[in-house]
Amino acid sequence: MNFATWSNFFYLVPLLAAGYYGLWLVVAAMLALFICSLAFHLSRETRFVFADIFAAIVVIIFGLWLLYLGGFQALYAATVGVLALIGLYIRYGFERGDRGGTYHGLWHLVAASAILTCVLSYAV
Repeated sequence: MNFATWSNFFYLVPLLAAGYYGLWLVVAAMLALFICSLAFHLSRETRFVFADIFAAIVVIIFGLWLLYLGGFQALYAATVGVLALIGLYIRYGFERGDRGGTYHGLWHLVAASAILTCVLSYAV
């Protein structure tokens, strides 16, 4: 199993944090993202494309909503902003369409860190 596949397990950290704080819709969205992304990578990036994209969009919406509910605190908002920029740079600068490679695994790590930051911005 390559790094892009097993790096989906990084998504379990914000999922568990959301569960700890009772954010059950976020848990459901993160679980869907974990399953869809894992299925996408296990299929060698040939199936579950739209499910993966849809789940990611839902998680992004929840993350932004949590930042809003948390009052867009400067530290959390700036951290998410920096992580988003890093993620976009990885995705479009290094990854270059290779969604099964190491750089895509780093994308998973950065994305999981960003959603964890969103959860903490609301819950802490």
